[in-house]
Amino acid sequence: MDSFQEMHTWQEIPLAGDENVAGKIRILADFPDPDALLETAYAFLKRLKSPEMVCRTSQRETDQYEEYYLTLAPGECTVSANDTEGIRRGIYKLAEILREKIPAEFPVQELKFTPHLRTRIGRYRFGKECNKGAIAELDEGAEAYPEPFLDRYASEGINAVWVKALKLNRISLTEWHPDDELEKRRRYASIQGIVDRCRRYGIRVFLYFVVPEGIYPGTSLWEQEDMKGPVIAGRADLCPAFSGWNYHYDSFRQILSALPGLGGFLLIVEGEGAAICSNVLRSGGKMCQERCHLSVGEVFVKEIEAIYQGMQSVDPSAELICWFYLPWDIEWKAFHEEILQKAPEGVIFQYNAESGSFPLQLGKPRFIGDYWQCISEPAPNYKIFAGYSKRYKRRCSAKIMVGASHEVGSIPYVPVPALLYRKYKKLIELGTTDVMQVWGTGGTPGMMNFTAGRLAFTDFSVTTEEDFLRSMANTLWANIPADEIIEAWRYFSDSYENYYPYSNMIQYYGPVADGINWPLYAYPVDKTLRATWTINQEISGDNVRECLSNHSLDELVTLFDLLSSGWEKGLEKFRKIVENHSLNEEQKREIVRMEALGIQFRNSYHIMRFYQLRSQIFNSEENLLEKIRSMRKIAEEEIILRKHLLELIVLDPVLGYNSEAEGYKYNAATIQNGLDHFPQTFAGLDRLEQGDFSTSAIKGFYVLDGSVVKMENFQWQAVVENDSILIHVDCDGKDSVLDEFFFAFDNKEKAFPVHAHFDSRGRVYIKPSGTEIRIHPAEDSWSIDIKIPIQDLPGKELAGLRMNLSRQIRNYEQLWSWPSGYKGGKPLNHLGLAFYNPQDMGELRVK
Repeated sequence: MDSFQEMHTWQEIPLAGDENVAGKIRILADFPDPDALLETAYAFLKRLKSPEMVCRTSQRETDQYEEYYLTLAPGECTVSANDTEGIRRGIYKLAEILREKIPAEFPVQELKFTPHLRTRIGRYRFGKECNKGAIAELDEGAEAYPEPFLDRYASEGINAVWVKALKLNRISLTEWHPDDELEKRRRYASIQGIVDRCRRYGIRVFLYFVVPEGIYPGTSLWEQEDMKGPVIAGRADLCPAFSGWNYHYDSFRQILSALPGLGGFLLIVEGEGAAICSNVLRSGGKMCQERCHLSVGEVFVKEIEAIYQGMQSVDPSAELICWFYLPWDIEWKAFHEEILQKAPEGVIFQYNAESGSFPLQLGKPRFIGDYWQCISEPAPNYKIFAGYSKRYKRRCSAKIMVGASHEVGSIPYVPVPALLYRKYKKLIELGTTDVMQVWGTGGTPGMMNFTAGRLAFTDFSVTTEEDFLRSMANTLWANIPADEIIEAWRYFSDSYENYYPYSNMIQYYGPVADGINWPLYAYPVDKTLRATWTINQEISGDNVRECLSNHSLDELVTLFDLLSSGWEKGLEKFRKIVENHSLNEEQKREIVRMEALGIQFRNSYHIMRFYQLRSQIFNSEENLLEKIRSMRKIAEEEIILRKHLLELIVLDPVLGYNSEAEGYKYNAATIQNGLDHFPQTFAGLDRLEQGDFSTSAIKGFYVLDGSVVKMENFQWQAVVENDSILIHVDCDGKDSVLDEFFFAFDNKEKAFPVHAHFDSRGRVYIKPSGTEIRIHPAEDSWSIDIKIPIQDLPGKELAGLRMNLSRQIRNYEQLWSWPSGYKGGKPLNHLGLAFYNPQDMGELRVK
């Protein structure tokens, strides 16, 4: 096993005492286990290097599944439960106690542990680093969830994982989709292997789908007229009232029949592409209620009922989790209550707990979508959802992030146990019964999964935050005074929760994940930022305005400074611990990760401060030399930080790895590339000191005087009138497949770009606040009138304003743009910014 795999799998647990020989725990396995499900837990116990002791397992009646008792006495422990998973949890708890006490010091006492969260779902995307070139769990040759990994996952409290399945037509074998039988059976064998491996560790597998799927022309389902609901953009939503009911009943019944032991299904039923009536309403369409006579909620119930009854007919123990994935919703929809009220009993409903909030930051509310480890307060809609779940006696699952999120997905996890205590306490007080702990990022084994596993069994009515942190410190840092650890953890948790900028565009494109690679440009080059959740061919540039959706650049500088400073206070505590105490390897690795986070937070402050100073220099002549000296000092400090991180990644090979990106966001090569750019940075600063403020030539400009600009596929003109910009566009011809228009405005790092996206049929996909868009279709052409108030432009002024207009015809690789002209090839497509590209902008000038 190489070092990378080792970091992701089982670690030798440091125990109290000074024993070096494993196998001194004598196990008396009196609990009945005909399927040998506890073999892996007993093997875990036998590996521990503990002084001699006896561990007995026995059966005992309990109030609920996974509940267990530990009966302790000097040199012995009895683990008793009513099911194998209670015994498993008790064995792992015994290992935790052995971190703090040698067996001879065990007190005479009995402890009871009750799970307050029943299903605790994790996930890890192994990618090519662990998976022999295969990426998806169902790829041929993939080795998802190897046993050493599961051994560690189970010990941290995970009792379920989700696996991404394919669309129903590629995995189900029914009369609806009878094709590709051999390939589908190969996929079943792959899934079954995961199911069987996970079962040995008490971990159930949930297959993930988005349902219902859209129906497209040319497919077999398109011919089923009573299966098609409203048609939007050539795709029909699936109607579950008639044949669609049978389709889903048959599909999920067959899949479950083919996979004995499958835990069930995790289904996004609304939000992430699900083609159902709520999607029609969101896009301004109408339901075809004259056919089904169902309300929106009842349509969902039909869908869920078909799937659940199909499952029940095969395996009543399999569970269905229906997830409303609505991270950007502000208003609660009444039909969700109807679904909770009328759906079959036994269905588990899930809602995003961290999305759709307005946390206060620097005195202002900041709206956030998905995903957020660093927030502890459940969102308003989740609270409503939990209340209705309790009213209708539904199991209520929270989708959250435990270990990390897009905030900083290049670190295995962010060590903030105080923050997680606050999050779990509020969730359980709301009646949450289950939890999904991860999406694409943040499932790495380690301290935060361990924290979540312990919180799932914590009675918050009697356990304060101080109590919990002390118990964690005693377990993980047993040789260190707990007060020192608790104080450091609180610095981490408080600074992370209060000062990480609450902005999804910072998550998606900001510097925290891989800013350690970014060059620092003394002169504007207008290079775009790159996604934090993917491995990109290019490194992010200098166009930090793409991060300004919720904050000004000045506010980001302030927040990153506060975050970095707060984190540094916690680090100082741990550095003193290093000086004054002998640490085991696990503890040393934890501190390495804390140091890496400190570097990444300080790096983010440096980047934003550098470009804040640059913006000031190019917009004002005041204190130029002082600002240039500050930029030079930042560059010098960056070199020191980046060289330090080069040292740390040698000590911890997981640093920089992002499981959703399935690769390294930074490594020795990328960090060195960034370091190699600093001579250019200093040369640029030298030029600025000499008074050279000339920048590259602009691509084009337009005087706002109403003159017509003729291009190959459209012409346009613009004028300022009554404190607004009026733009008229005439488009020659009209493509029947795809004919869309996009515009964007930006300015000199003062605000987030304003952009819009719409098409020749009158559909408006994105429209800025205050903007009016009127689309005039004709038989062989179409025209557009746009009115955008100056107060709604970036920076709320015309000074420094830039614009881009573009038309997409036939496909997104056929794009005509002002001022660039024709642009073939795949355009830049930013989540949250559509086709905005800072290098495609032309200047606007007042006549």
